[in-house]
Amino acid sequence: PLPASMHGAVIATLVGCLLGLVTCAMTCVICRIWRRNRYYRKVQRSLDEEEAAFQDTLARNYQDTHLDAHLDAADKEKLSMLESYMAGDGDETDSIRNGDEPDKLPTRAEDVDKFMHELAAAASACSSKLDKL
Repeated sequence: PLPASMHGAVIATLVGCLLGLVTCAMTCVICRIWRRNRYYRKVQRSLDEEEAAFQDTLARNYQDTHLDAHLDAADKEKLSMLESYMAGDGDETDSIRNGDEPDKLPTRAEDVDKFMHELAAAASACSSKLDKL
């Protein structure tokens, strides 16, 4: 049998070894998490750079001047009418004075042509009123 002082030393050694193993395991887990996070940050940064480069390329390839070159005169006229309406140049004040709600912009693609025809009719009616003055 071991003396009583040796039992304490053996227990202290075992506890020390156990604490060392726990510390080592925790260090490995923390290092693994740190390395994984560092790797994912690099991947995310790379993806962000790739997305930014793609957006720059897209912006260069599809500038407004490039798109305007494919539009004919009627489409350009419709576009300018729509832009002026969106800018607030439309004749909304008459309809508000009459108690009507101003027309809302179309939300479906099918309604765009109908909206453009109504907008053109309103513009021609407005110009005919101005011609009479």
